[in-house]
Amino acid sequence: MAWCDYPAGYLESDPQTALAGFRDNIVKAEKGTLASDDAIDLNGVPGRAFSFTGQDGSTYSVHDFLSGQRLYQVVVTAGSGSTAAGADEFLNSFRVQ
Repeated sequence: MAWCDYPAGYLESDPQTALAGFRDNIVKAEKGTLASDDAIDLNGVPGRAFSFTGQDGSTYSVHDFLSGQRLYQVVVTAGSGSTAAGADEFLNSFRVQ
């Protein structure tokens, strides 16, 4: 789990457009292939749930949320040929206070 505060005015697009950009950046950084992507909502906080396979075969399951200028990113990774037991439970346990 990580978070990042962006300066005022940095994120000028609507939340889903910004979240799609964050998604594209992480998939590109890992030279990955997007497997799934859905807009989600966490008690009014816009988010995206997506998964992808990295160049090395690792799988990534990600939930991103954008609350104002703060991006929250929750990620579960599993090595090539393995699965991340409990990934959904972990990803769905995140809350924005």
